[in-house]
Amino acid sequence: MVSLTSNGPWFLAQLKPDSAAIAQAHLERQGIESFLPTEMRTGHRAGRFDTRRSSLFPGYLYVSFDTEKGLWHKINATRGIARLVSFGSAPRLVPSELITQMAERCNAAHC
Repeated sequence: MVSLTSNGPWFLAQLKPDSAAIAQAHLERQGIESFLPTEMRTGHRAGRFDTRRSSLFPGYLYVSFDTEKGLWHKINATRGIARLVSFGSAPRLVPSELITQMAERCNAAHC
C-alpha cells in the first residue's frame, strides 16, 4: 500500500539505469520522500508466462522536497539519480493531484 506523507510539491527525477531501489534508499536516508508507481505485468519468459511488478514509468521517480531549502542540488547528487527534470534553471513541478491519483490507483491495484 502506498501512503504519501508529503504535502509539499512533487518533482520528476530521471534515474540512472537499473537504479530505482538504490535511489529510493538514498533519498530515504536523506529524509526525502519518493514515489515509484508500479504495475503488475505479465510476460513470456523462458517458455512460460511470468507476472512481475514493474515501474509504470521506467527510468523515472517522483520526489517531494522543500524548494525553499534548495535541496534540488542535493537530489541531483544522490546516488542512482541522473537529474531532476527541469526546464531552464529550476526543476519542473508535477501537480500533486496527479501524484495522489497515481497513489490511489496503486493502492486499488495492490502495487
